Amino acid sequence: MSLTLSDASQGPSAARLKDWKDKGMIRTDDLKNLVIIPVLKAMRKAIPNNENVNSNSAVNLLLGTCAVESNMGYFLKQIKGPAFGIYQIEPTTYEDIWENYLSSRPELISVILYNKGVVPDLLEIVGNLYLATFMARVHYMRFREPLPKPYDVRGMAEYWKTYYNTSKGKGTVQGFIANYRKYIENEI
Repeated sequence: MSLTLSDASQGPSAARLKDWKDKGMIRTDDLKNLVIIPVLKAMRKAIPNNENVNSNSAVNLLLGTCAVESNMGYFLKQIKGPAFGIYQIEPTTYEDIWENYLSSRPELISVILYNKGVVPDLLEIVGNLYLATFMARVHYMRFREPLPKPYDVRGMAEYWKTYYNTSKGKGTVQGFIANYRKYIENEI
């Protein structure tokens, strides 16, 4: 079976769009099992002495980050801002991670660079869920504070607010908790 442009132009019904927005665009189990866990396992192989890189806490924190930042993949571009992808990574953060963190960690770079040293363009995080997940996890790895326990939703929300959204961001701990419950707790 092949799709044509006319098939795509019909688009989903208004009811289906509302259902997608309510549920998010990416199934939680698929994101967890097909994207997050494989990326974190590859990172763990590259840095075997870091047992927390692929912990349940890291998996759940990334799920929560996706839920609060993009409504589980519904928004791939920030509405009134510069951020992209399911984790809404801003260009300055993306560049800072490459220049000031990854540049001195070739073992991590090897996990994601498959084009012989060419740093992926920022817009690749929109369609490349592996790259987006890698960058979001690396962002959290830059901080020494231990990750919260895997099922401590409030702790994850506070961690996200402190280290990801920061005091400059518009997100709230309550918003993280609400989206975690909406998109994740009932799905995993």
